[in-house]
Amino acid sequence: MNYQNVTVTSPSNDKGVDVVADIELGITSVREVVQAKRQKTNTQRPVLDALRGSLYRFQAVRGTIITTGNFSKGTVQVAFEAGELPITLINGEKLVDLLIEYGLGVRNRTIELLELDADAFVQSEESLDDG
Repeated sequence: MNYQNVTVTSPSNDKGVDVVADIELGITSVREVVQAKRQKTNTQRPVLDALRGSLYRFQAVRGTIITTGNFSKGTVQVAFEAGELPITLINGEKLVDLLIEYGLGVRNRTIELLELDADAFVQSEESLDDG
């Protein structure tokens, strides 16, 4: 996804950040932090607030929260709040789309699909009626 200098933080004492990376946006290189959440329930606003509060510790100008679930309405409302550093929200559905798009953890398999020809059965019944 064109990120550079990608660092995965320690699983313990990560200060609410799982990944730190740089990305080129036009002519500017910016640091981004990522928080990943594996959960079925909605990710709530305190997670976003904690990530936004951690940006300065990593000299980051934006953040991303990735969850296997979804986000509460309040979280979505403040993700790009005016005057605040932006936090991109990636829910489980978008995560799957990205994994497929970038070929991460997925395999492409060709399957054969067989379909019944209904006309073949109609002709057989007519032939039986004639005979």
